[in-house]
Amino acid sequence: MKLYHFTAEHLVDQILKQGITRGVFPVLDENGRLQFLINPCQWLTDDPNWYTQSWATREKIGYDRTAVRLTVVIPKEHRQLLIRAYDYLSCLPEHLHRIITDWPSSEHWYMFLDKIPPGWIRKVDIRGKEQ
Repeated sequence: MKLYHFTAEHLVDQILKQGITRGVFPVLDENGRLQFLINPCQWLTDDPNWYTQSWATREKIGYDRTAVRLTVVIPKEHRQLLIRAYDYLSCLPEHLHRIITDWPSSEHWYMFLDKIPPGWIRKVDIRGKEQ
């Protein structure tokens, strides 16, 4: 199954060496500050469009989280670890459901419940330089 993982350009070298290993949930605290909860799964999407990634929130973190699109192929024998983000809601406390439900295009999101090894990354596209 072919999916996409968007990331910042400064993270690509590390990802290509170690894989996609550090899933996080962005959460606003009671003061409106962005916090990141470490998450044991990786965010993926079936939408390759750079401009429909509503979660990018560049203004909150100071860099572009969609500068690079990685094409990831999940082998058949590992697809049981892949679930739609809306199905993942049952694994989260109710107050965290907004992380998925409040974002446009979240119906395209998937969670892979493990690390994604570098060998599953088949293509790296940099926005504006894609082939």
